[in-house]
Amino acid sequence: PLLSNKESGPAEFYYPPSTQEAAEQYHELARLALTTIPDLGARPSKFSALLLMNAAVEIAYRGIEDARPSSMDPEDSRILKLTARNLANYASTLETESVADGSLGGALTYTWDLLDRLLKKLAIASSKPLDQHSAMGVGGRGDEMNSDFAKGLLKNLRTDGGG
Repeated sequence: PLLSNKESGPAEFYYPPSTQEAAEQYHELARLALTTIPDLGARPSKFSALLLMNAAVEIAYRGIEDARPSSMDPEDSRILKLTARNLANYASTLETESVADGSLGGALTYTWDLLDRLLKKLAIASSKPLDQHSAMGVGGRGDEMNSDFAKGLLKNLRTDGGG
């Protein structure tokens, strides 16, 4: 969509994937691609890029929608949070006059709602990385702050027999 005014010669077309789940995800992106055909009076490419980003984030949200609490890898949740931040930053740069038919307001409302749902789900589904600082509050005992582990001192690699 960003190069919609550029003639790039013949294009290759690929068949949709055969699995049902992949085809459902492909359908949204294909539908979006069909709405970005360059034409007189067509929506600008920045608006089409916003719709494409929304579709990609919606697909990512559907992938974690049923995730259990603390089941996501911290790196995965960090990537999704960065993606959400980039989408919010991009959406905030669009000017309302850039889309003549007034549909930008609805698209931006959908974007904010989608980001809100994604970040709420990430807050529940993402697990916290355990290190020497975050492991102290696990047991709930007051003496953990004064332990050798909390101070960064390890005398050996043996563990106490747990109960």
